[in-house]
Amino acid sequence: GYLPYCLSKIALAHQAAAWRKILSPGVRVGLVEPGLALIPPGFPEGEWRRMRARGRIPGPDTPGKVAGAVLQFVRGRRYNFPIR
Repeated sequence: GYLPYCLSKIALAHQAAAWRKILSPGVRVGLVEPGLALIPPGFPEGEWRRMRARGRIPGPDTPGKVAGAVLQFVRGRRYNFPIR
């Protein structure tokens, strides 16, 4: 299922927040979290499309968008997902 995946994403977000507090102000800590790419097993595809159309679920991020986020961070600029 998706529970281990979701828990690991939450853990990474909290770990990044902790490192920000521990290492600031001398070191910047960033976390790149690309959007969903797969439909959960058993989820009705039509409902998935409707939710995407309403903007409830961001589209999958391409490798180029992810690389752009990393470059923006390295260059010292803030970069937020999803990019529209």
